[in-house]
Amino acid sequence: MYFRTNKVKYDSAQIHYVHCYHAHVIRIYKLCSKNVTSVIWGSDIFKSKKRQYKRLSKIFLNSDIVNCCTPEIEKALNNLLKSTVKIRDFGKVKISRLKFGVLGLDYVKDVLENPSITFDSKNEDIKVIEGAKKENKIIVTIGYNGSRNQQHLKIISAIAGVENINNYFFVVPMTYGSDEGYYNDILNFLKSNCFNFVVIRKFLDNYDVASLRILTDMFIQLQITDAFSASMMEHLYAGSSVITGKWLNYVELQDSNLSLVEISSFSQLPEALKESLEIKNNYISGYKLNSQRDYIWNLCSFNVMIDNWLEL
Repeated sequence: MYFRTNKVKYDSAQIHYVHCYHAHVIRIYKLCSKNVTSVIWGSDIFKSKKRQYKRLSKIFLNSDIVNCCTPEIEKALNNLLKSTVKIRDFGKVKISRLKFGVLGLDYVKDVLENPSITFDSKNEDIKVIEGAKKENKIIVTIGYNGSRNQQHLKIISAIAGVENINNYFFVVPMTYGSDEGYYNDILNFLKSNCFNFVVIRKFLDNYDVASLRILTDMFIQLQITDAFSASMMEHLYAGSSVITGKWLNYVELQDSNLSLVEISSFSQLPEALKESLEIKNNYISGYKLNSQRDYIWNLCSFNVMIDNWLEL
């Protein structure tokens, strides 16, 4: 083969988001690289179909290392292998457990230390949110993109009748991942139910995203599936209180004394808003918030974990 005759060699090849089409070329990766690592992101395995299992197993068996950043991903990997691989081959898969670093933490940290960055933003939506904050509105951000996986309509339907709704200002970031039909459904629902809101459609640069995290009092994260939400980590670091679903099972965040409320159904969302606001107000005190920031930084800052990734 071309790669063998020309001795093309790289130190490492990493497959990020393990799609089954890599099964057709995984042996080529092996020929041209000293080390092949499959890095599972989450939905690549959570949303895979049974007809894809054999091809995915081929990729994992031919990888030198398979990285699972959460216990749930590792469990899903084991279940997939058990259904497709002979017992004698099961132990051939070497697993690492490195978490993804969250680059956005650096930008949030920078804006926290230099608040003028937010005030100098040219983004119209950020200025609108700033204005609502100055009017003492409670800023609630729903999701972080326009994907239906964020379940926006279920969320806003559940909170439509919440007490003192006029005290809240809702932010719906839809800068990517949405279609026009879904966007219009959300817009029309928000308008018809008299929400104070802004739907963000224009691009946000890294500092605008960081400013949004800091301006947010509460972040609602109720996706259908998720492995490890960088946006949620950024919100927690910024000081937002977070409402998330128990079905997402963020093991690393449980029992960590963070500003986090977990719910098991959307019917619990109105009460969770009240609880989340109380937690947010309690975390204004410096010690608790600083402790939370230290925990999140040590858990997922690239500054902390970059050396381990370089060794992978």
